[in-house]
Amino acid sequence: MRKTVLCMAVLGLLAGCATPSGTSCTWRPADIDPESGRIVAMWIKHKQGDKPVLVTKAYGMLIRWTEEERGFFLFNNKSREYLGTTDFDAFLASLRTLPHGITIEWIDTCTVPRFTKMPRDAHERLAATLAGNSQKTETPFYACYCESEGLRYLKAEPPAGDDGNPAPQP
Repeated sequence: MRKTVLCMAVLGLLAGCATPSGTSCTWRPADIDPESGRIVAMWIKHKQGDKPVLVTKAYGMLIRWTEEERGFFLFNNKSREYLGTTDFDAFLASLRTLPHGITIEWIDTCTVPRFTKMPRDAHERLAATLAGNSQKTETPFYACYCESEGLRYLKAEPPAGDDGNPAPQP
């Protein structure tokens, strides 16, 4: 039994991430801005066209945790991939697979942060995961969308093996 659990954990880590329940998620090819060659984290919608918000560092993250939406994103400019999931545990597991000692660019929006309903427990778990990997975040990069028509995000999916239902609120 112990070997089976260990094998499932290793296979999940090789796929991108794994949670204690066995769900997993994978990294996907990211949308790349043709001018800069950087990953597009999200778009700000305007009448004259969508403006990309770029990940300017080697690694980035975007957390959406409001009453209406939940999505967790990691970006890797080196491999030109992103991970988008609706499962917070899978997101934390994915953070653990990133190199130790890195700085992660935290991407957010002005005025109203995208993580307004993130519970204290989730903040503490995120901080503990980052600290455990000697990772740190920069002061968030705030994308201003004040005069826009809204935001457009990348796809965030439940991890493979998840039933697609939102996780219970902590």
